[in-house]
Amino acid sequence: MQLDRAGRGGFSMMELMVVIVMLGIMASMAISRINVTKLKVNSEARNMASTLTYAQRLAISLQSDVRVAFDVPNNRITILEDRNNNGIADAGERARVIALESGVIFGRASAPAIPAIGGGPVSFTRTLGGLPAAIFHRDGSSAEAGGFYLTSARSVAASLMLESRAIDITRATSRVTRYSYASNTAWKTEN
Repeated sequence: MQLDRAGRGGFSMMELMVVIVMLGIMASMAISRINVTKLKVNSEARNMASTLTYAQRLAISLQSDVRVAFDVPNNRITILEDRNNNGIADAGERARVIALESGVIFGRASAPAIPAIGGGPVSFTRTLGGLPAAIFHRDGSSAEAGGFYLTSARSVAASLMLESRAIDITRATSRVTRYSYASNTAWKTEN
């Protein structure tokens, strides 16, 4: 018994290969347009906001101060569980260092400053080991209002604004607010 193939549609191997090659070319063009650096800065801003919220909640649960020091030159933060509330990293007090993602630095590049944060990379005036620090108290409040900027090293070198992010902490409640410089005119709230 012989099957009749006439009238049955299908694609040849050559047609399938041409379609696969065309899809590959279009995918490579789309991938090359993705701004990975901007995604890294966005991700790090979310991580830092979450870390600050964690530090505030940790202060409440430990019933002691938690200090977050900003090491701007080395692009990292240190979270100190200051159990005796003396403002110094003593023996036995847990400290955790978190580095910023590769290519992300503290600063705002050429974006304009947010008045509540100021022009520097970090606006906190309290310190821990000589570094500016946010201090969260056992009642959930912050020692002071302040914030900091994140951007990419590429943005600083090329004076780009659109990769700049800011994080602001409200003093009374320690509410963390994220901002992005979304256009050439204004900062936009991200929360």
